[in-house]
Amino acid sequence: MAVLHFWGTWCGPCIVEMPEYQEFHERYREDADVEVISISNDPSNTVVEEYLAKNEFDFTVLLDDGYVSKAGVFAWPTTWFVDREGRVQFVQLGASNRLDEEFMWRVEAIREGAEPATP
Repeated sequence: MAVLHFWGTWCGPCIVEMPEYQEFHERYREDADVEVISISNDPSNTVVEEYLAKNEFDFTVLLDDGYVSKAGVFAWPTTWFVDREGRVQFVQLGASNRLDEEFMWRVEAIREGAEPATP
């Protein structure tokens, strides 16, 4: 399954929740069944890299290439929780006051309903 987190360094609520997003990323870092990916809407990779380095964040960040608007993401931050079949099961619009806790229960709910992985 995948957790896709859409954000930007220009987004105040996004920046506020980033320490907890890092904790969430660390929780699932070694879990082969969960991929935690963030997609930045910043215009430059340099801005994102500087922000991550300054704050010692090490989660995976992709730079938006226009997909965000095509996908209809217009609230910042937005997070999609996607099952193994590629279906969006949960959507979190806006910032979360308890991101790690709220995101974790969504991941575990998808995991419980997911088919076992084939070797």
